[in-house]
Amino acid sequence: MSALKRSSAQDKDTVSRREQSRWFSFLSFGADNVVLTAIKKAEDDGALIIRFYEWAGKAGDVRVRLPTGAESVAETDLMEKATANLPLEGGNIAVPTKPYEIRTVRIEYAGHHVNQELSHE
Repeated sequence: MSALKRSSAQDKDTVSRREQSRWFSFLSFGADNVVLTAIKKAEDDGALIIRFYEWAGKAGDVRVRLPTGAESVAETDLMEKATANLPLEGGNIAVPTKPYEIRTVRIEYAGHHVNQELSHE
């Protein structure tokens, strides 16, 4: 078993720059205190839904780097109804997040736009 672990560690150390350049992150978070729990297609159209939660009890803006091509973004409730638009800046968003809060974000791509009628429930 230890030989297997040693071999695995050696493999990680020998990854070339060329191999590293092939790695790609679909999206990323700028905070260590959040956990991504879902990436899925929206229930009612082709939008992308991401869901995450804050686990460390820290309030703040969670920065998210989105997949290329996002045109509009909205905060939603758990039923995926838009509650507020989020500014999209260079493929990044900042999602205001309270301690231990579950957040759902709807990302629209070409041909699919966030419904401008926001839910106020």
